[in-house]
Amino acid sequence: MKEYRKIYKALQTNPYYQVHDNNYRFLPFGKFPYIAFFIVDEPSKTVFLNAVFHTSQDPDKYPII
Repeated sequence: MKEYRKIYKALQTNPYYQVHDNNYRFLPFGKFPYIAFFIVDEPSKTVFLNAVFHTSQDPDKYPII
C-alpha cells in the first residue's frame, strides 16, 4: 500500500508519464514489480487509474487498453 500511495501522489503532481497505447500512460512502482496504467482527461483535469499489472508475468498479458 505504501508504494501505491507513492504512485497516487506522483500522479497528482505530474500525470504525464510515458504513453503506452491509445493514450494510456504507465508508471512503474518503485520497489515492487508492478506498473500502473492510467489515462489523463485534460478537460476535466482528472486521472483515471485503469489497471495495476505485475511485470514479471508474460508481457503478452499486459492489458490491451
